Amino acid sequence: MNSLRKTLKNIRLKINKIGSNKRNKKLKSNDFSIISNNCFAGIFYQHLGLQYNTPTIGLYFYPKEYIKFLKKFDFYIKQPLNFIKTNESKYYDELCKNGYNNVIVGILKDVEIVFLHYKTEEEARIKWEKRCKRLSKNIIFKFNDQNGCTYKDLKEFDELKYDNKLLFTSKNYEELKSNIFIRKYKNSKNIKEDYYSCYKYIDLISYINKKVFRKKILHIIPTYNYSGAENVSITIINSLKYKYDFDYCSFDGNTKNILKENDINFLCIDKFNLSSVNKIIKKGKYDIVHAHDYRASFICSLLKKNFKLVSHLHNNSPWLKKICINTFALLFIGLKSDRILTVSPSIENEYIFTKLIKKRIMCVRNPISRENILNKVDIKNDEKIFDLCCVARITEQKNPGKFLNILNEIRKKLPNIKAVWVGDGNLIKEINKKCEQMNLANNIKFVGYQKNPYNYMQQSKVFLLTSDWEGYGLVAFEALTLGLPCVVSNVGGLPEIVDNDSGRLCTNVNQYVEECINLISDKKYYIQKSENAIKKSKNIENIEKYMSIIIKIYDEL
Repeated sequence: MNSLRKTLKNIRLKINKIGSNKRNKKLKSNDFSIISNNCFAGIFYQHLGLQYNTPTIGLYFYPKEYIKFLKKFDFYIKQPLNFIKTNESKYYDELCKNGYNNVIVGILKDVEIVFLHYKTEEEARIKWEKRCKRLSKNIIFKFNDQNGCTYKDLKEFDELKYDNKLLFTSKNYEELKSNIFIRKYKNSKNIKEDYYSCYKYIDLISYINKKVFRKKILHIIPTYNYSGAENVSITIINSLKYKYDFDYCSFDGNTKNILKENDINFLCIDKFNLSSVNKIIKKGKYDIVHAHDYRASFICSLLKKNFKLVSHLHNNSPWLKKICINTFALLFIGLKSDRILTVSPSIENEYIFTKLIKKRIMCVRNPISRENILNKVDIKNDEKIFDLCCVARITEQKNPGKFLNILNEIRKKLPNIKAVWVGDGNLIKEINKKCEQMNLANNIKFVGYQKNPYNYMQQSKVFLLTSDWEGYGLVAFEALTLGLPCVVSNVGGLPEIVDNDSGRLCTNVNQYVEECINLISDKKYYIQKSENAIKKSKNIENIEKYMSIIIKIYDEL
């Protein structure tokens, strides 16, 4: 009978190894260890065709010994392994009942271990010490209800402060978070074995990939220079890099310097096409690709295969309301993406095909922190050098031509008006030419891209933004934080940030001109709106809530 059992066991072990290479390839990494109370770890490593990265191979612990071992794991694992005679074991009677009268019993300080499948103490010691050296920092602690285990033992295991715990039992203990009910043994006092039965109840490879290893996330933005979307991405990465592993991919522009300062891994891309992006995603083996704006989202949607896709839309472009190739491309993005994040309800409200992808859309707005802004201001005095300030790219979206027209109208009443524009863009030559034609050179200063625009804001009285469309309009919040009343377009997410108490939402040039003149000319009016601007920014701040939303999204994918 014993001979038959041994033969069947050997056959089962051989079957267990079949397909191990294929299973092994599904793992993100082999860098993990399983600490087990029985032979589970060894059989699982064989199942994957891996070397034993744990000393708990071919042995077992009695429940109380195992719990004691885990409670001070870092201490016990470093203790020298000694041995006692079988009849010196506190579990001698139990060992004899199972026919283990002469089994090898090891001891770590005061923790007993039964080395069931070892011929000599020397073999047990050599293999224990060798495998302890391979022990990974990524550990799964596994327990079951065998060998006289009590409910108290199970509860103590479940309460251990380890992130990765697996508890296999013959009962459905819903109150034990780590419990996995092995239904096969529901009519038994305890499970007979867990190393073959568990696969029906848990996908261990998936568990290891998702729970043991940190998720690897790529933020991809096909831009050169630092602006709103780049700020959002870097804020997310900085806030959550304690929990996830991030890479940031974009063109080689000034954002690279900011990434370096923040110790964020930068992947430079020369051409933003299917081939280049695919190469980066394949090499990185990312769990999640977080694509910012339409172009990146579309390319990544075409490539989506072995990763989850988050499409993050930062602008509500005018074409959203029309039937055109762009709206169909966005529909494709929506159908392929696992989540679509927007910065303003206006994007969802204006998109012509929203109903078809509504379930995947979530408006998260932007992460905003007053502290981050205030910490970057290094101007000590409150002297206002400029009357008006704009921090934006010089592009069609921001309508810098309208800004000049407004400035020109204000100059008719306030000839010495001074303005500053912080930012660069493809329309800079055209705007400089228009500035000369309108004879505004003495009234406005273009300072280009600035790593720290907040000093210019701090030296200005009023923030003026003339965008034709916006996503969220984060820059308006930054201005409010510094006490600048905001005179802005009534588009995108700006109405959620600015109101008539903290500035003005404008729909025509006359409204901009009127409000700017009142703020610059009337000191009492200005002070009131400046104080309201700061109060408004305090009410909008949301950094903790925002990050909890992003964590939930990442964890669910």
